[in-house]
Amino acid sequence: MLPFYTLHTINMVRLIIYEDKDILRESLRLMFNGMADIEVVSTFSNCNTVVQDINNTKPHVVLMDIDMPGRNGIYGVEKIKEINAEIM
Repeated sequence: MLPFYTLHTINMVRLIIYEDKDILRESLRLMFNGMADIEVVSTFSNCNTVVQDINNTKPHVVLMDIDMPGRNGIYGVEKIKEINAEIM
């Protein structure tokens, strides 16, 4: 299980984004990467490999689109919470 860090005890918030629309996904990545305390560590267009994604990127926060092709965001959130319930 990943250690939980409150936002005030870490230097950078590790964020991953799940969004199937390319333009929106890239816009969100650019916006969040422009913030001093957020690092977008990866983006994904679906939740088909969500368990592997979370284990590889070890995010603090996940921004999740619910309606995506393949495995949807609800499935993704359920799997993320099984891996580490403290990921926001």
